[in-house]
Amino acid sequence: MATVNGARRATAWLAVLLVVPVAGAAPAAASPDPGPTGGYGDGGYGDGVECGDVLTGEHRLTRDLVCAGVGLTLEGTATLDLAGHTLDGGGSGVAFLRTQGPGTGDGSARVHDGVVRGWDHGVREAVGGTTWGNDVERVTFEEVVTVFQNEEPYPGGMTVSMRDSEVTGADVVFALGWSSALQVSGSRLERNDAVAEGGWGDYAFVDCVLVGNPQLVPGSGSQLTLVGNDVRGTHEVVGSGWATATLTGNTFVDNGAVVAGTPLARVVHGNTFEGNRLGVGARGRHRPESPGAWDGPTEVAGNTFVGNHDAIWTSRGADVRLGENVVTRSSGWGIRAPGARDLGGNRAWDNAREPQCTGVVCLGRAS
Repeated sequence: MATVNGARRATAWLAVLLVVPVAGAAPAAASPDPGPTGGYGDGGYGDGVECGDVLTGEHRLTRDLVCAGVGLTLEGTATLDLAGHTLDGGGSGVAFLRTQGPGTGDGSARVHDGVVRGWDHGVREAVGGTTWGNDVERVTFEEVVTVFQNEEPYPGGMTVSMRDSEVTGADVVFALGWSSALQVSGSRLERNDAVAEGGWGDYAFVDCVLVGNPQLVPGSGSQLTLVGNDVRGTHEVVGSGWATATLTGNTFVDNGAVVAGTPLARVVHGNTFEGNRLGVGARGRHRPESPGAWDGPTEVAGNTFVGNHDAIWTSRGADVRLGENVVTRSSGWGIRAPGARDLGGNRAWDNAREPQCTGVVCLGRAS
């Protein structure tokens, strides 16, 4: 296995040819410049990368690779430009093994601009040591069973940033362990069995398309943030295990429960809910005399609910605050929130169950 540390170290033997000029002989042809595809003409990056290399520093893939076992090891601080190429595992192995390695670097790795296809694992963080960051940008993951995984889930956890990327057909996209941090922006995650498995940490999805993923992020965590996403075809978007959750400016269409009933704190502002089984749920504490550190309120304000089964359904004793919501054409309840705090401005009409609103005063159709 070749080892690369920054620019690949190479020993070159130079043969010197002494030629006596002969009259009329044609001049010797110049050696071709290796150019930008690899070697010394690669614009300051290391030599062309091969299967099994251990990479630190900056590198560029110069051709498609089909590898077995561990495709590449990203040790400490490393950057790999896939340069539009594909790293293919043929259906098994680990595309990128992350190790901390020696030295004083911050241990962050970046992979960008290419395709990762046909692996058991995309980015797998090895047992022992902590890597400080895993940064992916403009990468398409196809036929990868688990895209990000920490081999030492507790205590451990991974820090992952994904931007402008795409993942399709994975069993699990993020299996990050405890405690972890995840930032996903501008990406499309489609037809994956689970986007994330449980792991304590902060998870954020911003301006993403999340389509046909039966399980989104139902596991335990300290903070879940969803901003400006399009979420469709998920059984349960925000599960009951999250300590706090903030949903702002999203569109939720044809899901099961978008916000599961829980006594924990939820902020639900400016979203659109359409065709979901449940828009927002909340419930009271099992032991009202012993409030938990993460308990309510659930504040639902400025949202539009159209054609859901139940738009807002909360149990008696739930800490709920409702204002400026518009709820229409529910096949079940419009707003059923006994004991809610009424922030005013709620409207509801053409919902199947009467009364249109329980717990708050609702106006009808706007004139």
